[in-house]
Amino acid sequence: MEDQPASVEESPPAPRPWWRRKRWGLFAVLALGLSLAWLSRKDIADNFIAGQLADRGVPATWRVESVGLGRQVLADLVIGDPARPDFTAKRIEVETANAWGLPGLGRITLVRPRLYGTLRDGKVSFGKLDPLIFTDSKEPPQLPDLDIALVDGRARIDSDFGPIGIKAEGRGRLPQGFAGTLAAVAPKLALEDCAAEGASLYGQVRTEAGKPRFAGPLRLRALDCGGVKVGPSAAEARLALDRQFDGAEGRLSLRGGTMSADALRLASSAGDVRFVWRKQVLTAHYDLTASRVSSPQAALADLSAKGVLRAGNGFARVDVEGDVAGKGLAMGPALDRALADLGRSGQGTLLDPVAAQMRNGLRREGAGSRLSARFILRRAEDGTSLVLPQAQVSGGSGAALVALSRVQALLGGAGGPVVSGNFITGGTGLPRISGRMEQLAGGRLVARMAMAEYR
Repeated sequence: MEDQPASVEESPPAPRPWWRRKRWGLFAVLALGLSLAWLSRKDIADNFIAGQLADRGVPATWRVESVGLGRQVLADLVIGDPARPDFTAKRIEVETANAWGLPGLGRITLVRPRLYGTLRDGKVSFGKLDPLIFTDSKEPPQLPDLDIALVDGRARIDSDFGPIGIKAEGRGRLPQGFAGTLAAVAPKLALEDCAAEGASLYGQVRTEAGKPRFAGPLRLRALDCGGVKVGPSAAEARLALDRQFDGAEGRLSLRGGTMSADALRLASSAGDVRFVWRKQVLTAHYDLTASRVSSPQAALADLSAKGVLRAGNGFARVDVEGDVAGKGLAMGPALDRALADLGRSGQGTLLDPVAAQMRNGLRREGAGSRLSARFILRRAEDGTSLVLPQAQVSGGSGAALVALSRVQALLGGAGGPVVSGNFITGGTGLPRISGRMEQLAGGRLVARMAMAEYR
């Protein structure tokens, strides 16, 4: 029998590599994603914005200027009444960011945006924009996670105190990395018995960990507040808001001009203030100096104050404590004239030489004299109290011209001012008197004094 060839079983074909099996599927998904991104690119800049505004009942008009694969441009945006809009923008450029084929928002550039608002009775409003800004969300307020660029941004706030103009530019992601400039100006501001002119600020703004920060100068041309008048002044400011805008902290380096309050005058002032504002409580540490301080009774070449201020309950309660120091004390014109008049009125009597000796003694002790005092000032609903645990004026000879201790004064109480305290006077050629005075309710003054022999 003829041999039959052995049957050979056909082997199955070798499997294709996984990348070949999946490539058409991957291409299909990518093509679908790119198609969706292309078809949705207009929705990002147009329908998306329209939906956000419509959901909150915000009237707005605009036109689509251009639509590209990675960039869309809207023009002539108007929100609110076109005759008196609440917000306008010349252009809004929206960059799209595709992630795994899905379209998303990239940088949003606002070209020449204009914002208009009001501040009435302590409430801020931006008209038709309020539903977008002041939502009913239970989440604490914070910066939205958007990448924004501002080109020539401006705002006007009409307040109960006067109009405020703002200009801002910058770019970056709002919670972290935004950097730009901020300027504001208020030609005239008025609040109760205070009026300010030429208030302005200009500086750099940036965000870090969700906290806005500002650094730059604040300037003021003039201030008149309750009879206290301040000339041209400036402060270098460094400010930081808390993440949820419910607190702030910062530092002010002050450079003040002339100041006057009734008969009190000073030529210039300077200093540093560090403050924290949280939970409706203000805590400020101050270190201030003033030069050429004068009044009708006395004058100081230099005066400084250092301490802490605490305020709460809407500033209904204010506590200030600190130390005061001065040097170069001299008689003021009123005190000098009073002693001169006393001598003239007592010519030919003991008053003439006594008044002359006191006048010469005060002039002599004024050179190299110093002032030091510790004070505690409290203001509450029932009045204002001032406590001087100790205060002393030392003459050029080193002797204490006036020393006060345990002085307390209550002002604004129902029964009128009440003053009490101990005092000592002295110095070369000056009488040495020690005593205690008390001003009782109703204004009655009671004093007990002892005077050493005075020749």
